Amino acid sequence: MGDLVRALSRALQNAPSGDGFFCQLPKETLDIRDRIASYLDTALLESVVASDICALSLCGAFDRLFDMFTQFMCQVVTAVSTG
Repeated sequence: MGDLVRALSRALQNAPSGDGFFCQLPKETLDIRDRIASYLDTALLESVVASDICALSLCGAFDRLFDMFTQFMCQVVTAVSTG
């Protein structure tokens, strides 16, 4: 993430003034930072879901599977309802 921020910072510093590529977006679109944050949030959620599903496959016992699945569903519902 730090490398990305530094690269964007350098690109902004080296961009010709008035080029508008990084700074001028139509008013109805999201700010570039909001778009990046939204993309990263989605990627993080997908990664967490994939990891939790993998953990479910390794639980070993049905009662443990049910417990882990219930916890997983609570996390998904919370993420979807707040996101």
